[in-house]
Amino acid sequence: IKVSFDNPQHQPHNYQNETYGVVYQNNNNFITVGKLNIETYHFESVINEQLPAPIRYGNLRAWHQDKMYHYDSNSNGANFYSYNFLNGNVTELSPFPGAQRINGLIACVGEFIYLGLGINSTFQSFDGIWRYSIINNSWEFILTYPGINTYEDAITEPLIFAFENRLFFGGTNSNNNSNLFWEIDLNTFSLLPKSNVPITDASEKKGATLDSKGYFESGYLYEYDMLNDQWNIHEDIEGIGFVYPDLRESMFINNGIIYRSVSTSSPYHNLLFKMNMIYLED
Repeated sequence: IKVSFDNPQHQPHNYQNETYGVVYQNNNNFITVGKLNIETYHFESVINEQLPAPIRYGNLRAWHQDKMYHYDSNSNGANFYSYNFLNGNVTELSPFPGAQRINGLIACVGEFIYLGLGINSTFQSFDGIWRYSIINNSWEFILTYPGINTYEDAITEPLIFAFENRLFFGGTNSNNNSNLFWEIDLNTFSLLPKSNVPITDASEKKGATLDSKGYFESGYLYEYDMLNDQWNIHEDIEGIGFVYPDLRESMFINNGIIYRSVSTSSPYHNLLFKMNMIYLED
């Protein structure tokens, strides 16, 4: 439904019936938080301000209400920030207590942000997960993921479904030979095994949640029913063959409708697709 150069990167965010995302504008020279204009289908910069330097780069970001939370993976101090995308205020928060890392798990559920796993620049793997209290500005260690001993075991950029009060992730490792899927019990901080992801390369896939179901795309549209712990593959909804799978690929929800933002090569474009939601109704 549109061709532009300002589609959202990473996972967009719904707040007060509006959809926000990190977008690259002016031929990728201006990185900002944009709001979806539902009439033009463009993400327009909220305050016409580029993201401040400490939070401009990296993919370990999560959203909560009117703020984006950013882990600075390039900082020796493992700095952690909040950015109010409505007024541009940046606040340095309690630093992440774990080792410096990239490509890990990050998600917001309720008043907490969960961060961990991933690797560092020398390919050392990490197995711990922490959670950050937005209310108390404090961190606590919650669990160790079993069986991570080498780089080949590392879980990087896992598929994540963050519901209102439940958190799921796909434990794809760096060799893409694991399709394990887990729920983190947010009361006991234990891992609950769930039905395996139907594919073995779910790493880097961007999940979106709607009501009690999670969605991601890999050739076809995949649907996870968290209430019944069941996967459904919509094999008659095919992906676009010329999509180049990079950080500019994302799926998001706006007013109960699934949108799909992708980048293409030869020629290079950013495209936005709108799902016919009647098709998914029982």
